[in-house]
Amino acid sequence: MGNNNEANNNENSVENKAESNENKDNNDNNNDNNDDNSDEEITDRPVGNGGTTDKYVWTQTLSEVEVKIEIDSKLRAKNLDVKIKRKSLYVGIKGNKQFGKEIVNGELNSTIDEGESTWTLDKEFGKQTKTLTIVLCKDKGMTWWSRVIVGDPEIDTKKIEPESSKLTDLDDETRATVEKMMFDQRQKMKGLPTSKEIENKKILDKFKQQHPEMDFSNVRFN
Repeated sequence: MGNNNEANNNENSVENKAESNENKDNNDNNNDNNDDNSDEEITDRPVGNGGTTDKYVWTQTLSEVEVKIEIDSKLRAKNLDVKIKRKSLYVGIKGNKQFGKEIVNGELNSTIDEGESTWTLDKEFGKQTKTLTIVLCKDKGMTWWSRVIVGDPEIDTKKIEPESSKLTDLDDETRATVEKMMFDQRQKMKGLPTSKEIENKKILDKFKQQHPEMDFSNVRFN
């Protein structure tokens, strides 16, 4: 009888140890998955605050959008047909129906200042192609574009986070506005109050101190 109890106790001990090891492995796997997700969140930010399509690569700042298109090295500027309009962009290679080619043609994400927008064609060292660079000056500053052309792949503008070094290039008023936008963006993503909501609460708290006789229990912020 004593031998049977000892055997059962040993068997239970082995099972408990195996279960403990299995739980440890599951926790390690969960931690690895969390690490992978963290890396994904970091690398998922748009490069240059822009994106890539099968025709061009684009980046942006709060004031302008830069589009780069690779062109045959044999072509010159006179061979290109570039039309920059307030709400549209057209890029093509001149020629008849047989040799002509349309590269980009569509409605822009938002309006631009066509008078300030430009394009250049350059041959970069070490490349077999020429690069057509189009700079679009945003008509409405302090905004992020989710795409260049309507219908093209979009980026998640909520993941955009300008480099701190570039904020130092802004004047004090613009920098304060950008930092406020970035703060509000992070707060919304976390489900926390924005700067305006925080300011409103401070005003209400001060008013409550000045008027303790009033009931503010039903006051809600939108």
